Amino acid sequence: PGETERPFLEAAARVGLSVSRIPWSRRKPILRASRLMAEHIRHRGIDILHCHNPYANLVGAVVRRRVSVKTLTTLYLWGESGFRRRVLEWIDQYVIRSFDQVTAHCEDTVRGTIQRGLPPERVRLLISGFAGRVVHLTPEERERQRVAMGCKPGEIVLINLSRFWPEKAHDVLVRGFHRIAQECPQARLWLAGVGPGEGEVRALVAALGLEPSVRFIGFQPDLPELLALVDIQVHPSHAEGVPLAVCEGMAAGLPIVATRVGGIPEVLRHDHSAVLVEPGNPEALARAVLGLIADPARQKSLGAAAQ
Repeated sequence: PGETERPFLEAAARVGLSVSRIPWSRRKPILRASRLMAEHIRHRGIDILHCHNPYANLVGAVVRRRVSVKTLTTLYLWGESGFRRRVLEWIDQYVIRSFDQVTAHCEDTVRGTIQRGLPPERVRLLISGFAGRVVHLTPEERERQRVAMGCKPGEIVLINLSRFWPEKAHDVLVRGFHRIAQECPQARLWLAGVGPGEGEVRALVAALGLEPSVRFIGFQPDLPELLALVDIQVHPSHAEGVPLAVCEGMAAGLPIVATRVGGIPEVLRHDHSAVLVEPGNPEALARAVLGLIADPARQKSLGAAAQ
């Protein structure tokens, strides 16, 4: 909705990828999309169709009846919030049984898939590849670039990297930051990402009087460059697989405060490489961040262990 896919298409074009699109809309045209996808498969001689979410899985299941193609799905997480998403998950647990191969993004999702009735031998762990790149800046260059981003000397920059979607818990993050800003007025929050929920988050920021301290910085095509400028990463999701946003923060050597959900504890260890808190608790999030702000040595230790 709202052409929120455009930044990803532009990013693909910058690295030389050619992207074909199957039209989609809020009306969820599953039959039309499957017909167009089947035509695309025939025209390009495609052998494998890889699907990545419940709607795509519905389309893929129909495509499989229209054309000879092997189908693969990757499941990222179970337990998304909201009635509509739960209904989609219920449908999805039956749709995926028609796929030739079912993969899961983390061990937690493997367990959740098996609990929903898929035989263990039909589920394979498929962790997303990640190629970390670290940007090293001199203190002077880092300060210059932070100033160019509107940051004043002495300010502490927190960053969240995620699409604006319910399970990313931006409301918890903003309410937690409200508490952080009361105790640490020099704290700043940068929100990087796009998505249909952005308007609601902006409204909450305004309602809490946080507009001077919170910046919406949109889709960022070069995360290593950006992460070299920030101090702490916060990731308060309600549900996750293994988020590549967290992998980016780990590669950058950032101290991370994240929720103990999904595959996050599979890559971050509490009090060793991150601070993990329970989901849905703005106060716990705020206490964890304030503890890190007050302890620069711990910030360095956690960041080094994460990296």
